[in-house]
Amino acid sequence: MISKIVYFYTNQFSGPFPISVLELPRLRILGLANNKFTGHLPANIGYKLASLTKLYLFKNNFTGGVPESLYSMTNLEIFDIRNNSALGGTLSPNITNLQSLSYLGMSRCNLGGELPEMHSLKKLVTVQLAFNRLSGIVPILNSSSLVVINMKNNSVTGSLDRISGSISLRE
Repeated sequence: MISKIVYFYTNQFSGPFPISVLELPRLRILGLANNKFTGHLPANIGYKLASLTKLYLFKNNFTGGVPESLYSMTNLEIFDIRNNSALGGTLSPNITNLQSLSYLGMSRCNLGGELPEMHSLKKLVTVQLAFNRLSGIVPILNSSSLVVINMKNNSVTGSLDRISGSISLRE
């Protein structure tokens, strides 16, 4: 039987991302959070783990930004890589490919650059982008399910009217 869920939260794993995990193409949930992994995420992670619905990588020491292939993971509902302060890079405009995304956790990742538009992400419930170096105009967020938007401690500008499509914030 092929494992569909792998959880190794809160352990003492260290070193690079375990490449052997990429050999589990039917994996649905991967939890490697709160360890001591370092280095770059594999460039092909999104292609090799295309069936993932939940990816928990928070509280590690990853670097090198989010690989572009990750934005091809159309089944991904939860992407949580918070508290990887050396991650760096930008938030790709290709985030709009993640049409199933309900939770985006990228706070404290040292992300820079302009915020991309996210109006096509209709299933978003939570957006955590606090304590980065993001700039630009507040993205349009049209998810009727949106409950949390946390973009504090960035350099975001514009009008908060751009989140007005978030019906759940008005109720």
